[in-house]
Amino acid sequence: MHMPQMLPITKLQRNYSAIVRQLPAGPVFLSQHAKPVAVVLAPADYERLASAEVELHRLQRMATADQDFAEMRNGKYTEA
Repeated sequence: MHMPQMLPITKLQRNYSAIVRQLPAGPVFLSQHAKPVAVVLAPADYERLASAEVELHRLQRMATADQDFAEMRNGKYTEA
């Protein structure tokens, strides 16, 4: 895992290409008044995060379905 890169947002305003050059080393956190306000990601990092979110939702649906089936097996269901 990469060490987080934290830069003041003014650096983005003055020299965005320097930020873009840092993206291969991981996300760049932009700060304003010493507080994080934004994150700049490389496209591959964004795609990885988006895919992980989709997979998380799929696993949550599967876990809910497993719980529902377990309740049905234990007689906890109603007929429509």
